[in-house]
Amino acid sequence: MKLLNFIRSFPAIKRRNENWKKASELVLEIARINKKLAEDAAVFKAIFCVSPIVMIVVGLEDGVIHEANQLFEEYTHYSRHEVIGKTIAEIKIYHDPTERDKVIKEIVEKGFIKNRPVAFMMKGGEVKRGLLSSKIITKDEKECLLSVIMGTTELDMLRDRRIGDCAKIEHNPSRLECFDKIEN
Repeated sequence: MKLLNFIRSFPAIKRRNENWKKASELVLEIARINKKLAEDAAVFKAIFCVSPIVMIVVGLEDGVIHEANQLFEEYTHYSRHEVIGKTIAEIKIYHDPTERDKVIKEIVEKGFIKNRPVAFMMKGGEVKRGLLSSKIITKDEKECLLSVIMGTTELDMLRDRRIGDCAKIEHNPSRLECFDKIEN
């Protein structure tokens, strides 16, 4: 024991002990950060899965589909296993094939798009219109698009709800007016 204390009394040994202490603190900090990242990833995955809006993650340059939520399946009639790993061009999701190039150009210029009207082709050939919002994200060290689509059904429900709210306000005895009516 005396020998160990004697060795620890040397400055070089003290520095090594301090370095080990700093290194162990860094390892613990990295573990805390990794835990936080895993928790954040789990939250994102849960939001992605339970979202009442169509969500999809697509490679920015190659158009390869990395993720699609349950509502994507219901909206397009494609199952996830049919589209994951395939390109947007392969499944022909855009009614107008040149539309994706326009969308990508706008996203690259601005970093995102919001509520851009787009016509989409479903698995059976049906065309549905919706509002596309997309933002560039990084997934597996690759630039991708996180895209959400609000289909016409959701838009009609929102419009009907707002019109109903306006009607309630108009018929209110206090004679409040609704200034944001939606035009048909």
